[in-house]
Amino acid sequence: MRLLLLVTFVSSADDCFEEGSGCYSGGECVVDSHFGDYIFYPLGESDFPVTTIDAHQVNNSVIVDLTGCQKECVNYAGCYQMHYDGQACTLFNDVPQVADETFSTKLESCDSSDIYDYYFDMKFYCLFTLNNGQTAEEFLAIISQYNSDDWRFLINKSWWSFNYAYTYRYRYVIPDSIPSGYSAAGANQVWIAFEGEFYMRWAYGVASFRRRRQSENLVDDLIEITSEETAADFQATIVAPDATVVETTANERGPIEAVNRNLFSTTTNDATTTSTTTSIPKTTTLTTTTGPTTTTSKTTSTTTATTTSTTTPIPETTTLTTTTEATTTTITTTTESSAVFMGLNLLLSAIFICL
Repeated sequence: MRLLLLVTFVSSADDCFEEGSGCYSGGECVVDSHFGDYIFYPLGESDFPVTTIDAHQVNNSVIVDLTGCQKECVNYAGCYQMHYDGQACTLFNDVPQVADETFSTKLESCDSSDIYDYYFDMKFYCLFTLNNGQTAEEFLAIISQYNSDDWRFLINKSWWSFNYAYTYRYRYVIPDSIPSGYSAAGANQVWIAFEGEFYMRWAYGVASFRRRRQSENLVDDLIEITSEETAADFQATIVAPDATVVETTANERGPIEAVNRNLFSTTTNDATTTSTTTSIPKTTTLTTTTGPTTTTSKTTSTTTATTTSTTTPIPETTTLTTTTEATTTTITTTTESSAVFMGLNLLLSAIFICL
């Protein structure tokens, strides 16, 4: 079972941290990561999410300074803390806690980027036929020996207008049960469950103009594609000496959790918009001249329209409620103008009859 903790520190720094590309209260803006620009804090000066990912050391040839190590932390899904000692860049949780070398981030943007960190479980099952009469426990030990359960990382990826990365691992167990619809293990057969953990980080590309126009369906497509791709890639690498895979179930995916408390919605959270439009009274003047007589008629109309729109999003569900009050139009014509106008019509009628 995964345990997600939030490490909290009390900040004592009132001054700006001066290194780096920008200066923020107690932290600095690190720019130009694959996901945009984000604030990092010195050791002990900010809380941050703690995942189940243990330490990972990045290739030394890629990282040449502290800022480069901080960018790598942003680039890796599930990373909120890093350590750089001038030689090695180490990411995630179990890093040395050294002042001026260890920094953390909550993925607060300093360029208005929206970034999303998701976590979910995955699981699939494989039915193996054992060729040498091993017991289930003996075969599980062989699977564990030949297949590492270390974390695997995929970074600096793009799809449509999204940039993304993911971190995952699978562990191997003998399940208590299998999904319905699949055959029970026969003689010299065993079902093995592959239980996965999946961290996904995604954001809109810096140059994208589609922000907030994407639908939840497109985000769901990204999650579906990456998780299925991960399961397929992992299955292709499984080494099972002295056994044959007979059947593989579909990859199951658990509910999505927002690790950084940011869950995508196509609407703004808790947004209520009220729009009221009241038209300015309009006056139309009609002037008719017949011989020596000039008649002026004025008609005044007032239109008032009130529209109230309320939007309340629910995670992964968008509800839109719109209430529109009826539009009322009132046209008022003065009695005096009407009488003159009717008299004019009678006069014109008499003239046409005479002609």
